[in-house]
Formats: sequence, structure tokens, C-alpha cells
Amino acid sequence: MIHSNPHFAAARMVACLCAASMTVGAGCTTPECDDGSKLCNGVCVFNADAADQCGSGGTCVRCPEVAVPNASRACIYNACDWACNGLRGDCNHEVSDGCETSLAGDPLNCGGCGVVCHGDCVDGVCTVRVAEAEPAPSGLVLATTALYWTSFDGTRLSVRTSDRNASVRTLASVDAHPGIAAALALDADEVFWTTGGTDQPGAADGAVYRLTLPAGSPTLVAGSQGAPAGIALSPDAIYWTNHASGEVMRAARAEGVAKAIASNQVHPRGIAFGGGRVYWVNEGSGASDGAVVVAGSDGSQPVVVSTDAALPDGTVVPSGVAPGPLSAFVPAASGGVSGPFFPAIFWADRIHNVVWAVQPSGGVPFPVSFPLVPWDPLQLSGIPYELIVVDRAAQSIEELQDVILVRTPGDTSFPPSHLFTRMTIPDPVALAPGVNGVDWEFAWISGTAVRWRLPPVFGPTR
Repeated sequence: MIHSNPHFAAARMVACLCAASMTVGAGCTTPECDDGSKLCNGVCVFNADAADQCGSGGTCVRCPEVAVPNASRACIYNACDWACNGLRGDCNHEVSDGCETSLAGDPLNCGGCGVVCHGDCVDGVCTVRVAEAEPAPSGLVLATTALYWTSFDGTRLSVRTSDRNASVRTLASVDAHPGIAAALALDADEVFWTTGGTDQPGAADGAVYRLTLPAGSPTLVAGSQGAPAGIALSPDAIYWTNHASGEVMRAARAEGVAKAIASNQVHPRGIAFGGGRVYWVNEGSGASDGAVVVAGSDGSQPVVVSTDAALPDGTVVPSGVAPGPLSAFVPAASGGVSGPFFPAIFWADRIHNVVWAVQPSGGVPFPVSFPLVPWDPLQLSGIPYELIVVDRAAQSIEELQDVILVRTPGDTSFPPSHLFTRMTIPDPVALAPGVNGVDWEFAWISGTAVRWRLPPVFGPTR
């Protein structure tokens, strides 16, 4: 099986790294090719393993055809050879029958020889059936090799985890009350969660917990909370929103005491942290009192950033009258992600059916999507290159690509894009994208079922 980038599909002429007045063999005696190309018979070409230009220097040749079942000629490590076609594999290492195994739907050879899929193998990609009939699952988080979520049986809230082989176990179980769904957050060595609770004024039966991985015991961060709904982490603190009591809370990780950094908020729910700031959504009470707020890490200098702004058709509307799920993206200080990135906060507008963005420092919000119908945004996830919406009305995952490359500060020329359906999910509850986004790996909760789509496995096929 060969996987090639379309950018390298054909040979391309590129300049050799010689002085402008020199050519190969005429003053340029040690030429080198740039842009990842190689030198073949005096020409810089892309696709070092192309069967039409196999070898290097002055020995590049066209590889001959091969008589191997389900295989084609190939250039491997600058030598002519053969390789399996498409999703085929030479799993028995017998040349006589060539690439005898289909890797497209075989759960014992899913995408590669010997790659066992504990679930559904479709087009060489494994979707693991992690759990069925989970009671009220929520709070889904995907780590590198493990999946975490919560389940609630009416009296006890459990934090559950699974590996890629669907080996599910319970990390902790604590008392909880019906009402707001639990939320969960994860870092390198700890998991944090809220228990939700009664969503009524004056109620204070929710709690926030933490647990050290891989097998610590749950530790209470804060009790008597008014329906803790969202949770976010910074390097030195834990943040959460109390939906019923209208508070945004903070507790230092070093066993700090929980304190309110914002009060009198109208049903705060979604919360995020990035770039030294905390962001949250006030869902409002249905009386045009919703808002998206950004503040310092200690709650200082809060600013409502969901001001009036223009929809794609030019109509000016209040962008935060009924804000939904929230996501914040702040590039690493090291500049580890290339491109014209800048700190941005995104929220879904339940009234005008678009996703808005604004810089954390403020300014006028702008729509990054065109209106979508039907529209009931349940979750918004922002990762480099993608913005992902879980749309309960359409029962689907909607996606905007390259949306976080929106524009450099001060540029107002970026047009909105159309959300497109990545996949349909019946009764969606939550989604957890992997580090490479939904092109590679993600997990989701559908009703009471937990699923994990693993990244594609490219080989071995021979």
C-alpha cells in the first residue's frame, strides 16, 4: 500500500542550489535540490520514490512492471521493487499470492497486517465500540492512548476510562445529584471533574473533584457548589462555572481554597482558559441577557466581547444574545504551530445560527460561518486548522477547516465559510477530537454508547 501526497504526484522542475550563473555540469559541480526534491539525471524532481524516476544522481530509471497479484511496481529506498495496491497487504509474506489480504474491512488486519480492531473496520480505519448502555454519559476527553468520560446512575457519578482495546474500568465513583450534566478536564497526570447537580436558585449540591493518574483516589476540590457546569484548567489553577448560583470559580492547584472570581452572572456554562485569560459564556435567561466574557486569570477587568456585529449578509445583530458552546484557541508561545495564528475566542449563536470569533482583547466580533439550518449547537471544539460543532438538531458533526487561520490582527477581509457535515451521529452527546482533529482521530458519545475512531494505520503491508 502506497500513500503519497498529491503535491508530489508528478515530477516538477525546481532550481538547484547553485549560483544564478551556473548550471549542472557547467560550474555547479555539487548541486543540491531544494523543497524536498532530489537530483535525477541533472534535474531536480519531486517524489523520491516514484517508479518513473527511481534511483539518484545519474542512475535514475523507470521501474519495470511486475506480475504480482494486487501489487504494482514501486521504488523503495531508491531501488525498484513492488508494493501492494490500495488497501491490500502481503500479510503471509508469500510472493506467489502477492497482496492476498484485504485491509479494508478485516478486523484482524485493519489498515495494516496484524492490526487488530476491537470494533468496526471500515476502509482500513478502526472504530472501537468502547462501551454500550452507559448511564447518562458526558464529559468526554481524549488523551494519547486513553479515553475518559463520566457516567451517572442517578445517585453516583463515575469517572470511566478505556484503552484502544475497549478495556473499560472505573477510576472513581462519588455521590452526585440529578440536574446539570458533569464536565471533565484532563492534563498530563490528573483528571478533574464536576458532579453537576440541581439547577435551581439556592441549590448547592454540586462538587468538584480531582484524581491523580493512573490510580489515585478522588480528592474534593470544592463542595456545596451551585450546579457546576463547565471546567477548564490553567497551569496553576482550576476554573469552573456554577450554572445555578451564577458564579465563575477558581481554585489554585496547590490545594488552594475555591473562591468566586465573578458573581451575578446569568447562567454561566462554557469556560476556557488560554493566554493568561479566562473566558466564559453566560447563557442568559431568555431575556437578551446572554454574553461572552473575557477576564484576567484572577477575574480582573472582565470585558463583554459579544458586542453587536454584522452577519454575513451585513445585518447588524447582537452576537451574544443567546450564546452557546464556547472554544478558545491561543497559540503556544513557542510558536510551535506555523501560520498566521492569533489568539481567538469562538462561540455559537443559537439565535442567528452562526459561529462568531473575536480577539480576546476585544474589538468587533465577526462571523466565521454562514447561517446553518437546522441548528442546535451542543459543543464547540477549536484546534489548530479546524473548528468542530456538534449539532444536536442535525445530529451531526459539522466542521470548518482552516478557520483558526482566520486573519492577522487588524485584517478585516476574512470571509465566512460554510460548515460541512463530517459525519452523522444519532443522539449526539459529546465529542472529543484528537490532537490531529477529526481527519485522524476522535471519540464521541451517541446516546448511551461511547465510540472511538482510531487514527489510520499506514502499514505494514508487506
